Amino acid sequence: MDAWPRRELFDHFFHRSRCTYAVTADLDSSVLDQKVNRSGARHYPAHVWAVTAAINQHDEFRMTLTDAGEPAVWPRVHPAFTVFHESTETFSSLWVPFVEDFSAFQHAMVTTIERHRDARELFPQPDVPENTFDISAIPWAGFTGFTLDIENGYQHLAPIITLGRRVRHRDGSSSLPIAVQVHHAAADGFHVARLVNEIQVTSTARSGLLPRAVCPDRCGPLEALPRRQPSITHHAAGPRGYDVDTISESRFTNRERTSTAQECR
Repeated sequence: MDAWPRRELFDHFFHRSRCTYAVTADLDSSVLDQKVNRSGARHYPAHVWAVTAAINQHDEFRMTLTDAGEPAVWPRVHPAFTVFHESTETFSSLWVPFVEDFSAFQHAMVTTIERHRDARELFPQPDVPENTFDISAIPWAGFTGFTLDIENGYQHLAPIITLGRRVRHRDGSSSLPIAVQVHHAAADGFHVARLVNEIQVTSTARSGLLPRAVCPDRCGPLEALPRRQPSITHHAAGPRGYDVDTISESRFTNRERTSTAQECR
């Protein structure tokens, strides 16, 4: 823990100057929307997949606290997404495991929504795992700013993602507002900006994520974002006994430490 490059920042924003913040940006969803429309896929699963794929590339967006209160990193996180019930004007929170194969992910998400479409509970699924992050959509309105005021939110290290209404522009392009709320102890503005940029990349250049069976020939195969391979030496028991990777010197190579130092000068 003492050799963790972010130790001082984490300690400052978690213990001395507790701080969460939200960043709102517009994603260019033109390419992804076109391929979703041509393929017969669905927009909501496509966007949830793209966001989750990007989040799983970075430790800072997979952070949690162990039972001892120490910062730790989940090996993988899964999306907990909201579904609106029109008849009661309420919603439920559902989750599905994240997989790199978009077709399989979309099938699981659509099946789960159908299974619980008449649910009235906020959390109709039993045994929701701890390694989830919240993502929801407000498809009825666009926004240029969105912030959640959460009681006891200073203990919450996972990001909270909110998507707005897709807007079609006169030039034929389309955009989608996205709000990313994070704990400053886990991530800085640099990390959020990188995440938003990678979601954009996943939604455009890498939007061969759509099912091959219905995707035109010019669509490429699923292409995962580059993934770091940190060295993990030990694990710790997280909430409810889940395994999490504890922060240790072994998670950072000399090259990564040098790069971080250069970026923060």
